[in-house]
Amino acid sequence: MNSREDISFLINSLFEAGSYGASRYERLTNDSRRRLRQLLEMHCRSIEEAEDLSTRKSEYFSQIYQPRYPRLFKFDADYMLDPAFLKCFKIQKQDDGQIRKVTVNTVMVQAHVEDMGNSLFSLPLISSEFCKDLIDEIKHLHS
Repeated sequence: MNSREDISFLINSLFEAGSYGASRYERLTNDSRRRLRQLLEMHCRSIEEAEDLSTRKSEYFSQIYQPRYPRLFKFDADYMLDPAFLKCFKIQKQDDGQIRKVTVNTVMVQAHVEDMGNSLFSLPLISSEFCKDLIDEIKHLHS
């Protein structure tokens, strides 16, 4: 799909999803419709340019940067997540390692969640090993 098709799809989705949306679009003047289309086209171009720049930066960065901890860049719940957090939530994985289902262990949540007051609660999320490696990786990146 090209940008013009994306814009048409977006306009149709926004305004023709129901009778109310269609009537709102119909009430727009031709100038308003033209301006809406121009804004959407500009937005699509800016998104495409940003995605292109991000891709080029990623490709360049991956060619020149050698991470100290490659493990940081692949999701591994046992490494990244705090053991207390893992006790609170049972994570079932698919064969490819992707998360399939998360089940909450309410007894463990109650044991590990700290009430900070004002409806604010704390639960350990990130493992200390992951935090240490992440800080070292950032220092390595900037060295």
